[in-house]
Amino acid sequence: MTTTETEVGEARFTALVAASWKRYNAWEYSRRADDVALGAVITSYVSGGWRLIDLESDGTSHMVRFQAGQGTDRLLVRLVALCEDPVRAKALGRLVEVQVAYGLRANDFSAIKQAIKDELKSNMVENASEPGVITVDGDMSTGYVYATVPLILDLDDYFDGFTVKAPIAGDLHVAAQSLHKYLTGRLAG
Repeated sequence: MTTTETEVGEARFTALVAASWKRYNAWEYSRRADDVALGAVITSYVSGGWRLIDLESDGTSHMVRFQAGQGTDRLLVRLVALCEDPVRAKALGRLVEVQVAYGLRANDFSAIKQAIKDELKSNMVENASEPGVITVDGDMSTGYVYATVPLILDLDDYFDGFTVKAPIAGDLHVAAQSLHKYLTGRLAG
């Protein structure tokens, strides 16, 4: 091999490595976006005075539960990655399904019982899992009644790669406030 051939070969090798890193980063941004979003949600709520009381994850589905600092209100956020493949992420966006649930401790057993009845009815509604449909459920073991809403978010609206450009927890907080208002009215009436 001549010096020129060696230089051409080394330049091609350098280009291959650079292209590989570009593809690898695109894959990682798609594959890890939900993990970054989960970390941002946890950080935001803990900084806002909520206590993290539960965390579950299987890699693509993540669930965190918080309790109000000195209160009994609870907040549950479930994130499920919908587009971990770079091609789908490029075509559709880095989509995640987010379920936000706000929980209040019920003052009486009948409220929990009614919430469970309502949840059974919700399961019969064909579109109950579509974005924006609020369902109510009760947890007999803890005495909490939860209002839940599913949303589909594009993480590209909140992150540039892994850098935060808008706080995702801000939009989840708006959803939690609406659920709190809905649930408070539901339990009062």
